[in-house]
Amino acid sequence: MYPSRAADSKSLVIASLAIYLLLIQPVTYCLWKHGKRGILGWIAVHSLCVIRIVGNAVELNAYNNHSTGGLAALVLQSVGLSPLLLGAVGILHEASVGPSPPSSTT
Repeated sequence: MYPSRAADSKSLVIASLAIYLLLIQPVTYCLWKHGKRGILGWIAVHSLCVIRIVGNAVELNAYNNHSTGGLAALVLQSVGLSPLLLGAVGILHEASVGPSPPSSTT
């Protein structure tokens, strides 16, 4: 029915750029809202979004200029697992040391 078409890498870069541009807004809000208590996790997730946005922008620029993008594009695209793991650990830490619900004394 539909022709089989493999997604080209330029479309994937554009889609990834759009996703991270949308995700950085709620992450920035959470970073601002949680303040000092949640800075450990949310700053790592925010840095992940920023690194991915810059990496995708460099790679998209390389596609538009018909070049390889160089070492900067490779490094920025390969960095990603460390901030993601640090963000997950930081958010779990924030959840474990967060304020406990008020106890009712009757």
